[in-house]
Amino acid sequence: MSTTTTTSVPEQLRTLLKETKARQVLPQTWDLLHVNSTDTVGAAFHKMAEKNVYAVPVFDKASDSFTGFLGLSDIVHQIVRFFVAKAKLAHPDLAKDVHKLLSASTFNQTDAENIHHKVFNHPLADLVNVSTTNGWNPVSDAASLQEVIDVLTKEKLSRVPLVNAEGHVTAIVSESAIVRYLAAHIDQFGDFAEAPLSAALKHSPLLDASDMEESTIACFAKLDSHKTSHLPLTSHGKSQGNLSVKDIKAADEFERLIQPVGEFVAYIRQQNMKAVHPYMHANNTDTVGRTYGRFAATGVHTMYLTDMPHEELEKTSSYPPVGVVTLHDLLAPLASN
Repeated sequence: MSTTTTTSVPEQLRTLLKETKARQVLPQTWDLLHVNSTDTVGAAFHKMAEKNVYAVPVFDKASDSFTGFLGLSDIVHQIVRFFVAKAKLAHPDLAKDVHKLLSASTFNQTDAENIHHKVFNHPLADLVNVSTTNGWNPVSDAASLQEVIDVLTKEKLSRVPLVNAEGHVTAIVSESAIVRYLAAHIDQFGDFAEAPLSAALKHSPLLDASDMEESTIACFAKLDSHKTSHLPLTSHGKSQGNLSVKDIKAADEFERLIQPVGEFVAYIRQQNMKAVHPYMHANNTDTVGRTYGRFAATGVHTMYLTDMPHEELEKTSSYPPVGVVTLHDLLAPLASN
């Protein structure tokens, strides 16, 4: 696949981006979900799980202001940190390689319960402004959609807060909200909508897959160390699905994290068939318009790119991915030069 953008954005789409206020991409009934700095990590975790979100802003009552984002990736980071601390006691020689350390370690139910208590009772204020994947970068609520896309792309963010003249947060605009909005206006993309992915955008590198027999906590450690939200899973060299940072919501009981990741994924599927997606794929020949539509319709944040023709893909559930297409990859070509 080409790694250079060879298809230009049409002027009518550029006009739409400049004339649309960023606030317009949100539904009229949108509410500003937040947690308080006085909450525990556990309280925030359960609220994010209940509302099915990746991140929330944190409000500090003492300063009467929002002080940062808390993401599921930050909670994963804390969970991994405590498991690593426990594992180092038994395997100090592996301390420099977190993935190997956790893969070589054995945890029992008591270990999991103790770590659960430490993480979920940790003060939330200690985690604010240490987001590993999404910094706090306010943008004026008068900003255009083009301006927000430029900030998201330049700063490599997934979401930004919109603030009014008084500095108060009025909304949170995410990449997923923008993609849904643009998918509904795909007619403004002109010929760009028909451009194949191979010519229209760069794709993200593919993280080495984890085997279904690896421990779940070791797999989350890999997500954490690579600062990514997705990890392909394989069994005997064949693709079997995907582990997302969002799947940590199923680990309310940390004993599940010491299971093989295959069992963890199976548990999630039993609870909710939509909770864990097998590989959502995109083909090099897929068009920009089709890909926007599929992201908007499925709500996923990642698709695995393959060179396999669609007629062959329909005959198999296992195929070798060659890269990853993310929401960020979709929006990157729309950034101002």
